[in-house]
Amino acid sequence: MTRLPNPGNGSMRTNLQAIAQARIDEAVRTLETYAPLAPYVAIGESEDEKLRAAAVNAMLARANIAPRRELLGNPFADHSAVQLARWCSERGGVDVTGRSDWEVVGQGFANTTSDFPNLLADVARKAMLRGFDASGETYPLWTVPGTLFDFKPTARAGLDSFPALDPVGDGSSFKHGTMGDRKETATLATYGKIFSVSRQAVIEDDLGAFTRLPMAAGRAAARTAGDLAYAALTGNPTMGDAIALFHASHSNLASPGTAITTAAVDAIRASMAGQVNNGIVTGIRLYALLVPLALEGTARAVANGQFFVGEGGALDAGRANTAQGTFEVIADHRLDVASPGAWYAVADPERFDTVELAYLGGDSQPRLDTQSGFSQDGMKFKITFDVAATPLEYRTLAKNPGS
Repeated sequence: MTRLPNPGNGSMRTNLQAIAQARIDEAVRTLETYAPLAPYVAIGESEDEKLRAAAVNAMLARANIAPRRELLGNPFADHSAVQLARWCSERGGVDVTGRSDWEVVGQGFANTTSDFPNLLADVARKAMLRGFDASGETYPLWTVPGTLFDFKPTARAGLDSFPALDPVGDGSSFKHGTMGDRKETATLATYGKIFSVSRQAVIEDDLGAFTRLPMAAGRAAARTAGDLAYAALTGNPTMGDAIALFHASHSNLASPGTAITTAAVDAIRASMAGQVNNGIVTGIRLYALLVPLALEGTARAVANGQFFVGEGGALDAGRANTAQGTFEVIADHRLDVASPGAWYAVADPERFDTVELAYLGGDSQPRLDTQSGFSQDGMKFKITFDVAATPLEYRTLAKNPGS
């Protein structure tokens, strides 16, 4: 262990003072390099908010929507819906002593001071979002999310057609670049449905009335978005240039059609990469094949297999599968309905415009509004989804009609 010099000696004491002062100066300089932290006040949940959250979590856990561990230590773990209605009324200053379950629940719906309708609304919203998020829809894998702020037809900007950069010599001026015009137009539409939860369902503690129904509504909203996305693909709409999305003039329609083979995939990859925009070869890379479920097995064989895949799925062990590892496979039942033999190619939606799913204000989830009161025996729910599906670019999509 190193010993400090004896401070009794004057010169040594001076040295120690100098060392200490140097360290203090260094610490000050270090502190000065950091900006001072702005003062803030952290506000935690109130006791009422904590109890309400616990009640909501207990109802969701009992309905197997939230993890069962939410019931551990939860004061509402064994509360029925009627017991929650009593608790809400009592906290709202209403004496429900001696009243029947029927009266208590009716009071809970009708009394504006009761938090019971809000509890049910929270449970229903969480269940609806759970159904939406767990729908298993495939459209988010290949579409582009967008934002619209009203229901007027809105032109979409062409963001991927900027001209090539020019060389700028010493002392030379930069030239102005202009964006390519795009004539595609998106128009929001509203989709929705109303469903109800009766007072009788609450009295019978039917959690499915305000969990399974909202979950089903959430799945329906996701299904609606999926229907719109695939309809924009299979419906072959007319683009802003007055030509159908998939057309020989767009160089994105195979003719004649073929089955999914190594050669066919290589051809569609080369065709997509060779697309031209404003005189510039785009080099767009194939990201995924969109296929009917009936063709999913063949598509995966081409995507992952080692050997060349020919007509009818025949393997040629003497030839390498040149398409192996070059694309993903996305299968959806809607394509079986539209055409069990047709298949599509799509570019990476994180890099290029494909089909846009635009939402009001950018909110990509449906909204659930509630209504309760004296004039109705229970509670009404309205699910609303504002969305539009619009093909933005034909060069990033291609179709093979199949054999």
